[in-house]
Amino acid sequence: MPSPGLSNFSMATTALFLFSCFLTCWGASLGPGPRQLSCNVVYNNTLYVWGGAQVAPGYPNFTSTTLPLSTTDPTVWTDLSWDIPVILADKTKDILADPCVVSPSGILVVGGTNLFGFDLNAKVYVSLNLTGGNPLTTLATRHNVRNVAVEGSIYYFGGYADVGLNVTTSPPHPELFILNMTTWNWKSDSVANTEMIPPNYEEASVIYGDNGFIYMIGGASYTPIIYYFSDIYKYNIGTRTWAAVTPSFGGWTTGMDNSRLVKYNGTIYVFHGGSDFVTSGQPGNRTAMVNLTRAYDIQLNRVSQQDISLSQYAPNASVFNKPGVIGDAVIFISGIKDGQSAVNGTWAYNLTLNDWTNSVAAGPYLPSLFDPSNSTSSSSTPSTTPLPSNGAGGPNIGVILGLVIAVIVVIAALAFFLVRRSWRRNSGSTPHLQKPDIISLKLDDYLHKPNLTSHEPDGVTDTTKPQV
Repeated sequence: MPSPGLSNFSMATTALFLFSCFLTCWGASLGPGPRQLSCNVVYNNTLYVWGGAQVAPGYPNFTSTTLPLSTTDPTVWTDLSWDIPVILADKTKDILADPCVVSPSGILVVGGTNLFGFDLNAKVYVSLNLTGGNPLTTLATRHNVRNVAVEGSIYYFGGYADVGLNVTTSPPHPELFILNMTTWNWKSDSVANTEMIPPNYEEASVIYGDNGFIYMIGGASYTPIIYYFSDIYKYNIGTRTWAAVTPSFGGWTTGMDNSRLVKYNGTIYVFHGGSDFVTSGQPGNRTAMVNLTRAYDIQLNRVSQQDISLSQYAPNASVFNKPGVIGDAVIFISGIKDGQSAVNGTWAYNLTLNDWTNSVAAGPYLPSLFDPSNSTSSSSTPSTTPLPSNGAGGPNIGVILGLVIAVIVVIAALAFFLVRRSWRRNSGSTPHLQKPDIISLKLDDYLHKPNLTSHEPDGVTDTTKPQV
């Protein structure tokens, strides 16, 4: 039977261990959790997950983690402020994560038709002070308005009059609006060949090819019969013209919508999405998620697709949220699967290996969404205004600090009481002088063992589809 002194000593060291764990784990976050339509970006070796729809109760609306990242080990997440100033957005309503683009100065641009920013350097929400005639209120009344980041600007195409592929009842609008993310000034333009504007596909995906062209891939028509398409169109920024693309080699077996596009080394990668699993443009009778990774080689004008079902770290079929990109790594957080249910997880695709992997290294990059080559500069610009918080919804440092101090005092007092009680059990009512020294030595030895294991909280990540 163990002696009371040994038992109390174990209790004391346990208390000290809990104290150490508390200091390590305090402030840890559950991570993103299940959600859809969130904005995920990598900036200065930090992965940010902002907003989204159907965020699971108890999970933060804005969180981050630093690289390197492992998708198979626990991840330490940090909650960031959701205390958006009332002059920027109404937190009682859904706030769209679109366009989810990082400016050259490190401003994360979100808000949908009511754009505002979060300065990723200063960690503060900012007003963008837009000039030049904001078109977003008008565009909000149109259908399938597409936007894409192009070399420090955001291009907004004019959209369509209504739903459907009938160009008589749903004609396209030829306007083009460009927001410069350095000056925060709008300018307008128009498509030169209106007759070649792509069809009014639902949930088509667009990306800039870093070659003077914007590409639109896939899409669907939902009424009255479901059709999915694998079509590719490109917009020539210099001539302001659209054109259909006919790949010279290969083909995608099915159409798709809601795919996530990433451009790397002259190739556009097309991740997952929805499909009816019939030939592109043919009527289908069901909709499901796919787990294919497709690719379009811009220079060779050829398409291919990869079945990743046997890949060790591949996700299940799903529609992802927008990914964060750093170097040759693409990081997906959350999404949805069949039945619109949330997918919970973190996945990484390596564009050099052309395979899913379980790790993302930190790198000497200053990346922004979908364009690892974009550089960054000072976060303070004349056209953005830092704003104070609402005074609610963000972390209360005073309360947290007071609670931390209180817990430290309680744990320290408990440890002292248990150690003192142990001494008295072993040596009578008055401890001998040598006893505390011996116990103190053993305690010190225990706390400095090289194989002492630290315990970190498990990180939780999820996926759900973003609201549109």
